Order: sequence, then structure tokens, then C-alpha cells
Amino acid sequence: MVGGGFAKAKQACWPDTWVQRCFFHVFSQIKTAMTTRPRLQASGELYQLGLRLIRVTTRSQAEIWVEDWVGVGRLLGVFPCREDPCA
Repeated sequence: MVGGGFAKAKQACWPDTWVQRCFFHVFSQIKTAMTTRPRLQASGELYQLGLRLIRVTTRSQAEIWVEDWVGVGRLLGVFPCREDPCA
């Protein structure tokens, strides 16, 4: 999160509240970070994962997407300590 102002305010005022972002804003952040023409294979795979996110329309598609996301996170060492990052 850029700046952290919202994160700090949320923690101070609503520490137990979940925040949900819409697909458009999630994908916009992915596109900004990866560009639309990534040069590295890993960046291209992350960009493709982002493209798939905005096309998710069913629960089963969402479950598959999350499994793929967790797989990428484990591969990159983002989720080394927990079995399920959403738990």
C-alpha cells in the first residue's frame, strides 16, 4: 500500500475489519507493477495471473485462481510460514 495512511487509520480505528478491493483496482496495481509487456518470464506469469483474476465469474474459478496465487506466493517465498495465507 503506497503511503500507508489508510492502513494506519484502519489499524487504529477498525483493527478487526477486513478490507476488500475490487478486481479493477487489484488488476490496475498489477498492471502498474508488471507493465503490459513484461520482459521477464516471472513478470509475465504474474501479469497473466492478474488477467485471469478479472475474468473470474464463479466460485470454482475463484478457488482455482487462489490456488494458483498461493502457488506463486510459495514459489517466490511470500507464504513460507503458513499453509493457507487467507486463514
